Amino acid sequence: MIETGFFSMKVLHILLALIAMVWAAGFLVPVTAFLPAQTSGPTSQYGIADTGSIIAWSVPGSAIVLVNGEERGLTPCTIAGLAPGVYQVRLSREGYQSWSGNVTVLRGEYTTVVRQLGAASGGLVVDSSPAGANVSVDGIPRGLTPVTVRNLLTGPHTVNLSKIGFVPQTRIVNVSPEVRNYITVTLKPQSPGSDKKEVFQDALKRSGFTVQEGKLERFDLIEMYNRGIIKSCYGNNPVNPYMVYKIPSFPGLSRGGRITDSPVNPGNKGLWIDYFMNPDEAIVFVGQTPPEVNYFSYRSYIASRWSAANNSSQRIYASLGDTINNFRIKTLGLPGQPSGSPYGALTIIITTADRTTGEKVRAAAVAAGYPETIVNYDIIPSGIIRMGTNSTDDTISFAFRVASFRNRTKGEIYLNSTPGYVFRLTPDVPHVPNPYGVQPVIVRGSGDMSELDLMGDLSALREAIIASHGSGMTVTEKKTGVWLFEGFDALQQDMDAFGENRDSIYLKNGDFALADNEFVIVYGVNHVRSGKAVYASASPYGARVLNGVATVTDEQFADSTLPYLQGNPNAPLLYAWKFARHCDNESRCTEIPSCCGGYGIPGNESVFFIFRAYVDPATGVQPSWDEILYDQVIRFSPTREE
Repeated sequence: MIETGFFSMKVLHILLALIAMVWAAGFLVPVTAFLPAQTSGPTSQYGIADTGSIIAWSVPGSAIVLVNGEERGLTPCTIAGLAPGVYQVRLSREGYQSWSGNVTVLRGEYTTVVRQLGAASGGLVVDSSPAGANVSVDGIPRGLTPVTVRNLLTGPHTVNLSKIGFVPQTRIVNVSPEVRNYITVTLKPQSPGSDKKEVFQDALKRSGFTVQEGKLERFDLIEMYNRGIIKSCYGNNPVNPYMVYKIPSFPGLSRGGRITDSPVNPGNKGLWIDYFMNPDEAIVFVGQTPPEVNYFSYRSYIASRWSAANNSSQRIYASLGDTINNFRIKTLGLPGQPSGSPYGALTIIITTADRTTGEKVRAAAVAAGYPETIVNYDIIPSGIIRMGTNSTDDTISFAFRVASFRNRTKGEIYLNSTPGYVFRLTPDVPHVPNPYGVQPVIVRGSGDMSELDLMGDLSALREAIIASHGSGMTVTEKKTGVWLFEGFDALQQDMDAFGENRDSIYLKNGDFALADNEFVIVYGVNHVRSGKAVYASASPYGARVLNGVATVTDEQFADSTLPYLQGNPNAPLLYAWKFARHCDNESRCTEIPSCCGGYGIPGNESVFFIFRAYVDPATGVQPSWDEILYDQVIRFSPTREE
């Protein structure tokens, strides 16, 4: 019989069975009945019958065993010839958390120690000068300095720090187990702006304003819905996050708006995503625009309106004119950039309904040392909405949109930061109203109808898709139509505009349940390649709560029609994409999840698709509906046998 250590394989099997029984019972157990007396190994002044033994096991194995500080082997092992008493036992292996404890050895008995060693981890404290820098560890946001990051696996980690107005910093930190590691980084100023904050604030106070500070910060509609704070996801863009102003109440007003995200972000208590605002007030943002992207914009909205008939407020979320986007924003270029570059540059945006207030804010900015050439006006036309601080007045909101960062890592750092500072400005003494009217808007449409020349190719694509997927399937099609018109139209109809803006068209198709054995092909013109947009996308939504759960963009559309239109010279100008419950690693296919609250669409709920096309480069606003070909949807369902 093959011998293993001090006992046979048969006895080893018995021991393993015992270990399984004692695993949940405390890890330490005397074992005597099934083991033979010690016949070899270390000796002591005691006879074998007068000593005991420790059997040490670990998962994973090969852990160093120390008994009273003396190394006695690697697990699994038996330490025999121990005088009765209490021993300090330690199990350690590189890369794992060590374990130590007291083990009682009894005369003539074996005491078994069984321990699973968890992966080693340590803590990391990240601080910066100045404080308030955004910290990410291995690409995961961890908060603002000073911040403690716990449960990091031992070994090297990449730490990124960013703060608007300062040069981003990267450090590689080697985290040691079971200790708290420290890192402190001194940030270097990057651009003008942050150094003038207090000077600007003083200038505003001298101009007769009460100054309160708010934030421009990321806003997660789906998380707000999942927490029960809002009733819908309101047509969220699934892959392009929003940033919004979070504004303190009017001075002395306890409830400053109708929606706050403080249940999700407790640090935002007292800040409102929509807010009551007097027509002589202003909000000013001073900060850095995003790194290079295909599209970004800033715009104020009417968020909600009181309905006397229903004695309650209702969402409107309608834009109030053209945006300030990357085609027309005024900025101060950074060193090494062309003057006025829209990306990563200092800008000022003044949101107000009053000319006198706007002029005072501009003058205070210039007095603080900011160039007048970087001042942008975001006008609220107070004549068409009810501004004020009563509970029956309209609320205002502000949104920042962004799409398709050229460098996604830089983009995530930016979106998880607070890219500047925001002040709410309330005049100490009311002045004679001097309201802005509704501002002229850019006329959509360039007169370029060339995309319509692709109508025949689009029909050929449809036929090829059906021929490729239609065998044994029932094909269902609906016509695509315009989903959202403009904010001014929504205001006249007292309807929710879902935060549209004049930079994009919004098309809609579908309204059907999608079972596990069904799928959808969306297809159309890649409006970016045709020259009618700078960003385009297709997204499935749940009809019940308007939650977007996935998106395919123009960057993915490229060459997606090759399986259908081989040899067609216009195939690169078109796209086709599959959406299904399960893609099974199929290329050019995106899954529609059914679980997880707002992150999925259950199989018994209707699905529809929204198509976006942002900014005709010829005009700087949305393409004209009559100058593009509408994206389309085909649903495929297994044919039922009669």
